[in-house]
Amino acid sequence: MADQDQEGEHTLTEDEKTAIEEKKRQEFKQEIIQALKMVRLVIEKYDEEIAALKKHRLERKNEQAMWLDRIKKNEEDRKKRRQEENERLIRMREQKKIEREERQRAMRNPLAYKNTVQDERIRFARMTVEELAKEKEETLAKRAPALDLDSLGSEEAMKEAARDLYAKIVKAFGNLFDLQQTEKRQKYDIKELNTRINALQAAKVKAAHSADGLIKKIALPFGEVAE
Repeated sequence: MADQDQEGEHTLTEDEKTAIEEKKRQEFKQEIIQALKMVRLVIEKYDEEIAALKKHRLERKNEQAMWLDRIKKNEEDRKKRRQEENERLIRMREQKKIEREERQRAMRNPLAYKNTVQDERIRFARMTVEELAKEKEETLAKRAPALDLDSLGSEEAMKEAARDLYAKIVKAFGNLFDLQQTEKRQKYDIKELNTRINALQAAKVKAAHSADGLIKKIALPFGEVAE
């Protein structure tokens, strides 16, 4: 009976044992390889998520920087416009003050004021066409400097130049309106002064003489002047 049990059992040879061990090693190796592949996929996916997150964060940072720069630029433009408006108001007040003083001087001495206006008109009348063109060019060069388009490399620079040019145009129209109003007032003042000057020149003096021959009263069209 014992002999039959021993005959039923199979004793592994060394080659069979070696083959089994080799098979186990290969299976374990394949498991390691598959595990490494899974780890590599996880790492690649993690790296992609990290890269996407960094890209999104950089885009948000650039967007915030752009908005901050735009806000800063708008604030600077607002301050610049406010400063220009304040300067324009100051110039208007100074111009009105000068005009008021000129009117007062003209009222005190209308003949001298008329001579000043005539001298300025004579100066322009004596200028040649070339001199007038040169003076016009110099005035335009001071008020409207040339725009260097070659220096505007980016679209933002062009937009900024356009905004600056628009502000200058608005300012120029404002100055033009002020000059037109000033010219209207000056024309009115000159008309009034010419009326007074003509009245002075055409006045018929009616003098009431005293016993010693001195003039006591002068009758003028716009009133009497006592000595």
